Amino acid sequence: MYKNYYYLNRLVIELNSLLPGSMLTECFSQESDRLVLKIESGHNELALIISVKQNESFITKRDQFHKAKKNVLNFFGNFLPAKIKKVFIAEDDRVILFMLDTGSLYFTIRGKDSNVLFISNYEIILSFRKLAEGFKDIIIKEMTSKSYVAEFNQPDLSNETEFNLYDKSLLKKHPSISKEIIKEAIFRYTNNPSTDQKKILIECIEEINNEQIKIYYDNFLDEMLFRPETYFSRNEEQLHLFSSYLDAVNFYLANSYKKNQSEDLKKLIEKNLTAQISKLSSKLNELRSKLETPSRENEYRETGNYLLINIHNIRKGMTQLEMNSDDKKKHFIAKLDPTLSPKQNIDKYFEKARDEKEKLKHYNIVFQDSLKKYNKLLATQEEFKNSESVNDLQKIMDELKIKPSSEKQAKEEQYNFKHYLIDGKYHLFVGRNSKNNDELTTKFAKQNDFWFHARSVSGSHTVLRLENSKEAIPKSILKKAASIAAYHSKAKTAGLAPVSYTFKKYVVKKKGMEIGAVSLLKEEVLLVKPEIPAGCEFISE
Repeated sequence: MYKNYYYLNRLVIELNSLLPGSMLTECFSQESDRLVLKIESGHNELALIISVKQNESFITKRDQFHKAKKNVLNFFGNFLPAKIKKVFIAEDDRVILFMLDTGSLYFTIRGKDSNVLFISNYEIILSFRKLAEGFKDIIIKEMTSKSYVAEFNQPDLSNETEFNLYDKSLLKKHPSISKEIIKEAIFRYTNNPSTDQKKILIECIEEINNEQIKIYYDNFLDEMLFRPETYFSRNEEQLHLFSSYLDAVNFYLANSYKKNQSEDLKKLIEKNLTAQISKLSSKLNELRSKLETPSRENEYRETGNYLLINIHNIRKGMTQLEMNSDDKKKHFIAKLDPTLSPKQNIDKYFEKARDEKEKLKHYNIVFQDSLKKYNKLLATQEEFKNSESVNDLQKIMDELKIKPSSEKQAKEEQYNFKHYLIDGKYHLFVGRNSKNNDELTTKFAKQNDFWFHARSVSGSHTVLRLENSKEAIPKSILKKAASIAAYHSKAKTAGLAPVSYTFKKYVVKKKGMEIGAVSLLKEEVLLVKPEIPAGCEFISE
């Protein structure tokens, strides 16, 4: 409910108690879906973090925020610093407006199309997320034609002559009123049907602005909830109350993140445990089968003893020797190695007997060790079922020696490649020299990443990271990646250049090849202009 129109309206009122008269000095991004607004007021600093991520659009405040030295993109720099005059919200839409002395900064919450836009006083439009060329004029017209308010904006229900909370068209007529508000109003009306329905709804909306915010965990719904303190709740656990929307949303997002982190860890541990238990179970079955197979130790020792007794009958070059036992009740044939001497053949049988004994002893040790590990894994699995906190899960991960994905990413980040972001989504990595090319291709690239190289000329290896192997990459993205690969090659000045591309799994480095040299098992070719195409951002130097 923290993204509900009326809570955003409350946020605007709260921001107006903090921001007017202060200076917006920087707008920068260190993540593809978050923009940081650095604000100075006298000797004090604060940062507003705006997320435009689908289903996670929000504004939060931090009193301290350290800007990274690398991988930072700056926005709207030609119009900053700028004085913040006031903050508004659209009367009919989840659009927050920061009125500046150099223009207007808009935060639009629209699912996957959420964005931060800057329209200067001369109607120059800039955006955090890329806008299609044809939409810029439409956006300017839409944003500037809206009516904005800075106070709490109650819905006008005066024209609703036959008002009914159960009317399904109510949400369409008043999109700022959410389902949660209607649900609360209906609950109150059901418990007191003599009360006016309009009055109940207005009260529910006013409480969003006036009442403390309660954040609690609902066991039945299995989620954190964000509500006015006065709203009905059935399963309140771990209740926390806040007077400030910004404090409440910070707490809510942090704890929601912990819950999501917990779910991710659970999936990771469960997958790892299942794999390890299955692997050990197969190993135990295999060892048990070997232990139950009769040992040939006695057979080899007995043969060796009889060969020793009959050593005078053995000649080098013989392939076998027929013998009888002392009581002549047993007749058997001993196979011989014609290249060995009589003594060496005899020693070989005694060695086989010792090997059989040692092998059996080894199988027993490995079986007992594997059984111990298997039982420990079963105990860990039981511990995992009863785990409740992230700390419990982290302890299990340490026991199982599971490395979280963030550590894998950190390992990837140690390589210093050129990095481009294509259309705000696709990550492209370019080698800097021969050694760097080798690292990019043989150590960094994943099997299903796309690999590019300008054809028949020297140049950089180029890798398009594919996060989801089932995703179909648009041909336009492949062409942009190929253009960048050609740009970082000896074909840079050509009008058009052929670029080979394939999956990394078809790129091989054979023994003896020079640094940076590879061979392709299969390839396709794109004819492109060597350039950094529109929509491609250089992330790091």
